[in-house]
Amino acid sequence: MSDAGAATGGTAATESSDLTFGPRLARAREALSLSVNDLAARLRLNPKQVIAIEREDLAALPGPAFARGFVRNYAKEVRIDPAPLIASLNRRLEPAAAAEASPVNAPLLRTAERERLSRTLVIAGAIGALIVFAVIGWIANTTRSRQAAAPPAPAQAEVGATAGVTPLAAGTDPVAALSPQPSQTGAAAVAPASATSAALPSRAPDAASEPGTLRFAFRDASWVEVTQKDGKVLLTQNNPAGSEQVVHGKPPYRVVIGNASAVTLEYEGKPIDLKPVTRAGNVARLTVQ
Repeated sequence: MSDAGAATGGTAATESSDLTFGPRLARAREALSLSVNDLAARLRLNPKQVIAIEREDLAALPGPAFARGFVRNYAKEVRIDPAPLIASLNRRLEPAAAAEASPVNAPLLRTAERERLSRTLVIAGAIGALIVFAVIGWIANTTRSRQAAAPPAPAQAEVGATAGVTPLAAGTDPVAALSPQPSQTGAAAVAPASATSAALPSRAPDAASEPGTLRFAFRDASWVEVTQKDGKVLLTQNNPAGSEQVVHGKPPYRVVIGNASAVTLEYEGKPIDLKPVTRAGNVARLTVQ
């Protein structure tokens, strides 16, 4: 009988040692007549976690470290050695750990991803730089074009000191198409003159030489505007070829002359050279005093 009992006990021990950690823990719990809820209360676990340990459902447990702690505490509670159970658990965890771990080519994949990201950043930076350079070049070209198209600033022209003439700052609208119009002011006297003669027509010498007197002679149609010191416009009109205008007022005068190359101007009987104050469009602007 003793031999038979020993044989039976040895067989049970062998069977128990062949079991993995889950069934061995379940048998030990049942041997102590403990329910799943009883053991869960002692271990301060959820009954579902106790069932997961006994069924070796590792996916239902928080993680490898927690699973090892649960199994160790479970073994101590049912009074069996936890070492072989932990070893059995580790054998179960190794495939899972290998599956969760990065594959052999994971570093290569990460390296490739970093390289792709780096290339993307480099390409984006290069495109951004090209756009910036293109914008800067466009702005520079536009600025140069505007500067080239802008008319030069009128320079101060030195006319005879005896005439007291300085250029007039540009502020008058461009001269319109020249066409004979009736005089718009009665301040000027018109005297006929020869259209083909470059010299001034004959005149009464005293009238043209009076202080503050301007005299215009037109070899071709020309527009003239004369404004005296107080801002009053003395003359503003188109003048036909061969005509003459004599203006009396309060100097200094602001004078604008269209088709200036066909006009002769005298101030107090002294000629004034219009070439230094003539600008684009053959328009002369000057101050006479």
